[in-house]
Amino acid sequence: MLDGATQFAEAVKRLEAGNYRGAIEHFQFATDIEPSGVNRAHLAWARYLHDPQRNARLVLTELAGLQKQEPACNRAWYFAGEIQRALGLYGDAEESFKRAYKTDLGDKKSQQLAIDLMRAKREAK
Repeated sequence: MLDGATQFAEAVKRLEAGNYRGAIEHFQFATDIEPSGVNRAHLAWARYLHDPQRNARLVLTELAGLQKQEPACNRAWYFAGEIQRALGLYGDAEESFKRAYKTDLGDKKSQQLAIDLMRAKREAK
């Protein structure tokens, strides 16, 4: 079936199974059908996971553009935070997780990650 929700659901299954190429393909289908911020953020995230060393900076740039276009897109902020954290950009990651939480107050994971980074910064002083 060629609807965005079905493609997105299949992409998430593949992402969770570690099949990043398959996830990219289905997130691309979902994005082609409905180019929402959520679909685009997940597509970028899957590309990052497929090859983190090669794609980290490129995906961060893509997510930054998405954040400007759709500042309320929680996943654009959350995925940026995860990549920044992986790169050791802890201040940027903290800010991204804070922004993710502000876009969705039910996003307890982003809230906790921001708190953890703030604590680590305080303890390092």
